[in-house]
Amino acid sequence: MVDDHYKLIFTGAVAPNTSTALVGDDLAARFNLTRVMIDRLFSGGDVVLKNGVDYATASKLKRAFENAGAICRIESNRAPKNITDLPATPQVAKQVMAKVADPETRVEDLQKVLAADQQLTAKILRIANSSFYGGHRSVSNLSDAIVRLGFKTIKNLVIASAVKSLSGKSGFVQDLLWQHSIGCAIAAQTIARKVNYRQLEEAFLVGLMHDIGKVVFHLQAPDVMLAVTQQLYNEPHWDRDEIERERFGVGHAEVGRQVAEKWHFPETIEEAIAWHHQPRHASREPVLAQITQLADAICHKLEIGPIRKPDLDLAGLASAGDLQLGAQDLDELAARIGTTYETEKSAFLL
Repeated sequence: MVDDHYKLIFTGAVAPNTSTALVGDDLAARFNLTRVMIDRLFSGGDVVLKNGVDYATASKLKRAFENAGAICRIESNRAPKNITDLPATPQVAKQVMAKVADPETRVEDLQKVLAADQQLTAKILRIANSSFYGGHRSVSNLSDAIVRLGFKTIKNLVIASAVKSLSGKSGFVQDLLWQHSIGCAIAAQTIARKVNYRQLEEAFLVGLMHDIGKVVFHLQAPDVMLAVTQQLYNEPHWDRDEIERERFGVGHAEVGRQVAEKWHFPETIEEAIAWHHQPRHASREPVLAQITQLADAICHKLEIGPIRKPDLDLAGLASAGDLQLGAQDLDELAARIGTTYETEKSAFLL
């Protein structure tokens, strides 16, 4: 049965450094459009170009418009199965996020919340003593660990632990997704330091959470997610977004955005998760989305997670150019990230 529930939407915009007039002329020639139609397309806002078609047809039309320099997107008319059933913020994470957001919170206040969970306390102590956080002098109590790591990092680690618990017991999909999440978190923070992006904790959090949509897919349809993950693991050239939209009716980045919204993350983090594959669409904090895309790509190149692309050309990524990172910079970053991940992964695998 054909899934004819997709629509192609023109966003009214053209690719960077592209002339709107030339794009209009190209579209008119390609699709035999009148000047009135072209003017309507560029009148501002979204325009539905085609509705009620299967994904392959929508994708073919999208490529044709993009070849002319236009920016389009594909959406499903069908609400994805159980998409309203997004995971709630885990209780401990909710309490810690509230404490960290309160400027009156003291170390003792945060310690009281964390101490109720002995497993979480042990994880925080282990990470506080890792070399990633400068653990040259051992700390043995929760209070010292909080001081060393800082409130924002504690919050990120609690969220990480919550996401790991959410993912369920160890398995092919869960393990690969978690390895990739930790790898991207380390990579994003490393890249942020390199480009002098000051919000290191935010970079770590987006790296950690950028694929939370995949966790939701696994929770809702584990058999389907297993098949998708195995396909991409063995054949990484496949378009993941296309496969996800065919199987789930939506891409993982959009589901991730919805989780970030439900968990009351800042809008900059929500946006970076939404656009980590298309960072130039991010308007609030494009650098954060660029860092996340590059971190994701470096992990693919290093084969950290379910997608393995050892021959990936990092210098060809738009985000590498936008962050002003040359080939030598990228090689050095990839080497540093790979070494750090191998050294620190046991501490972070929670």
